[in-house]
Amino acid sequence: MQPTQALNLNDLDTFERVTRLGTLSAAARELGVPKSTIGRRITRLEKALGVALLHRGPRQIILTESGAELETRSRQALLELRALSLGLAADQPRGVLRLTVMPDLMISAQFPRMLAEFRRVYPGVILDVHATPRVTDIIAEGFDVGFRPEAAQADTDTLSVRRLATSESRLFAARKYIERRGTVAHVDGLTKHDWVSIAAHRLTPLELSGPDETRTLQPNVVAFGSDVASVLSLLRAGLGIAVLPPFYVQDDVASGVLVPLLPDWEAGLTRLLMVWPRQRFLLPRVRAFVDFIAESFGQAPSRGTATL
Repeated sequence: MQPTQALNLNDLDTFERVTRLGTLSAAARELGVPKSTIGRRITRLEKALGVALLHRGPRQIILTESGAELETRSRQALLELRALSLGLAADQPRGVLRLTVMPDLMISAQFPRMLAEFRRVYPGVILDVHATPRVTDIIAEGFDVGFRPEAAQADTDTLSVRRLATSESRLFAARKYIERRGTVAHVDGLTKHDWVSIAAHRLTPLELSGPDETRTLQPNVVAFGSDVASVLSLLRAGLGIAVLPPFYVQDDVASGVLVPLLPDWEAGLTRLLMVWPRQRFLLPRVRAFVDFIAESFGQAPSRGTATL
């Protein structure tokens, strides 16, 4: 029985529970997941091994020859892994913690500070941070925790998900731009100004929501950036107005480099998720990090402020 692709230990654990308990329904109750999730995990394990493991009857499951062999060989190994997990849970967090992070998040002032504070509290943990715009496969690529926008849906069968922050995007311009072109006193004046935008949004009209109305306008975009970091650089240089979540620019606003415009108007919501592999027993460093970041975001001011 040679695997055709990497095995998922969650799937192997699920298979052991099915064979021990006798039905998919019983395994689902023990794991606290839908029966359909159990079925998908078994199918995925069979695909990875390239063999059929179970015959699924209406009231019981019957192991194939390959399934019986796997059940015999895997049960003791899984028991040892569970014991190891329970033992590690009593230890202090340590080792390398692999994170996959949106590059936009790394340019904010607050998130790197959170990482620094985590390291101060847990000096035994080494942070291995991978910044990429790509939505990574957390499990397949061996990451412990990932950060992604809510628009990138997570597979909740295999990942635990926590929403960390919701923030309204707002209008900003460099002080040097305002000094050159004048401030904006009313939403109607926005069409007379230059704009900086992310390239992916170049053909999208801008919808702004105010206290009592919603307005749609087509900005006069004079410069595009491929991502938030490049848009922020163009914004600081004074090329025009841009729409950004406030937590990306808090330090620039505090220092006076950037100026908020029309503070009663916002342009959509940005939601940030933290995801990690769904497991009954997390390594201490993963559990400590997940709890620390969740608490750090929970202590931040509510949405609409200039922080994460």
